[in-house]
Amino acid sequence: MSDIERIRDALSFIPPDSPETLLRMGMAIKDGLGDEGFWIWNEWVQQADPSVRAAAGIFADRQPWNSGADVVPLSPVRKGEDGGPPA
Repeated sequence: MSDIERIRDALSFIPPDSPETLLRMGMAIKDGLGDEGFWIWNEWVQQADPSVRAAAGIFADRQPWNSGADVVPLSPVRKGEDGGPPA
C-alpha cells in the first residue's frame, strides 16, 4: 500500500467536523507529501459542512494550502481577562 493510499484510508476514519481538524490534516498531509497531497486533502475536505470549511478559511481551490496556513497556531491562543493578550 502506497503512502497516498494509507493517508486516504486513514482520513476515512477522521470526521472533517471542525476547522482545526481540516487545517491540522492539511498541514500533516502537506508535510508528508508536499503539493502532491493537496488532492487527497481537498477530496476529504469537500465532505465537511460548508460552514466548517468557511470557518477554516477554505473558500476556493488551494486555500489555505498555499496561503501560509502551515504557520497557524495549533493550540488556542490564550487571552487575558479583557479578551486581549495575556498580561
